Parts: sequence; structure tokens; C-alpha cells
Amino acid sequence: MCVECGDYCKTCNETGCLECDNAGDMIIAEDHCECIDGMYIDGQNCTYCGENCEVCQNSTSCDQCADEYMETSGNSCSCPSGSYQNGTSCEICDLGYYATNSSCEQCGHFC
Repeated sequence: MCVECGDYCKTCNETGCLECDNAGDMIIAEDHCECIDGMYIDGQNCTYCGENCEVCQNSTSCDQCADEYMETSGNSCSCPSGSYQNGTSCEICDLGYYATNSSCEQCGHFC
């Protein structure tokens, strides 16, 4: 008896998918193939989500930001107030300091 495999599935049996078409970018989730975190299905391939985005459905929205990032308007991810981006993570400034584009600076007397 022949079994029709689902989308993006290379080999399967009656219980589900055993191997995905694009094994490097896809994983088997329950009985079907899906892109790994940080990627979404774009036609027949997996494409990276936007910067700092961990889960998305397309290139213009982000469903879940990467660790230490918060979601902002426009469905993009950025560091929360009081912190700055340092590579792929957010550095949170200590009490008595404020965030600039690339560091924490000590507050003056009225901070």
C-alpha cells in the first residue's frame, strides 16, 4: 500500500513523516515537517525571520522575539527601555545608569 507524504516530507509511513525534504532547515514536528526556529516556509524553502526574531510566519512580522528582546510596534524586536543591543543580546543598565546606543552611562545628579 502506498502512502502519500505531506508537504515538505521526503519519506513517510502510515504514522507520518520520517524525513524532511530540506533536512538542514526543517525538523519533524509530530507528524509533519516545519522550519526550525528563526525560519519560516517561503515557497519550497525555509527563510530566516527578521533580526532578533525567533518565531515568524513571514518576513514582515514576528510572533516571538529572541531571548531578552521585547516586541515593539510593527512586529519587530528591539531591546527594552533601559538597555542597549550588544551583538545578539540586550545589555540592561544598572540602577543609576542609562542606555546609549552602545553602552550604559552613569547618570548625573538629577537622574
